[in-house]
Amino acid sequence: MDSSNSPDLQTELLIYQAWYNRLRPHQNLDGLTPKEVFRGKRHKDTEPLWASAWDGVLTGYYFPD
Repeated sequence: MDSSNSPDLQTELLIYQAWYNRLRPHQNLDGLTPKEVFRGKRHKDTEPLWASAWDGVLTGYYFPD
């Protein structure tokens, strides 16, 4: 990634932010994601979808809204 191109950098930062808040379980949140804690619920009625970015560096399941 060429960091001199700010639109590309902004896009990559948004991808990371979405992964961190919606896909990555956090140990200090009892295995929940920040989004699940913020909304106060786990998704039990919806099937999770697999997501991968940055050539497999960022991976995980997420629940569509």
